[in-house]
Amino acid sequence: ITRIVFPEEIIYFHERACTNMEDLQSVVLSSMTTWSPGSNPKQCFSSCTSLSMITPRGVAETNGVVYLPEGCTAIPNNMLQSCNNAPIKHVIAPWAVAVPEAAFQNCSSIETVTVSADIQTIGNLAFQNCTSLTNFIAGDNSFKKLSSFGGNQNFNGCKNLSMPLNFSKSTFTSLGSQFLYGADNVSEIHLPAT
Repeated sequence: ITRIVFPEEIIYFHERACTNMEDLQSVVLSSMTTWSPGSNPKQCFSSCTSLSMITPRGVAETNGVVYLPEGCTAIPNNMLQSCNNAPIKHVIAPWAVAVPEAAFQNCSSIETVTVSADIQTIGNLAFQNCTSLTNFIAGDNSFKKLSSFGGNQNFNGCKNLSMPLNFSKSTFTSLGSQFLYGADNVSEIHLPAT
């Protein structure tokens, strides 16, 4: 199977629904797809090493782009975990307030991830070994609602992440171990008073 088109009526699916589909290249989601921090299909596209696009109905399909619809206030746990060398360059989740555990772990081709300006949580291993990641965009990047860096190794191995990280308006109280381990090009980081 190289392509899946979900009808508008399918707005939920269970975890691991498309895990290890190594030939899968494109997915069209219902425009009403709903994923939240408390309810999302874990590992839904993990280890899909040929995947190049995910789009909702009504949005132009573009190679190298994952675009999540308005009902997706969270990116699923382990969503694209171990999609090593899959030709995905950009992830656009403009309503997502959570990047949970291992969402993009070992996605070596992703360059840019865009989420809601109201991002609240970045989970354990969220971007670990995203070696091509250069930009993590959340509105104006003031991160004023970011209250949690869950677990450890959030940006571990992101060797091309070079943008300044300004968390001065955030409210999180701790950083996990190896938070930026191996992110050698980050030249500046501002932490909150908390």
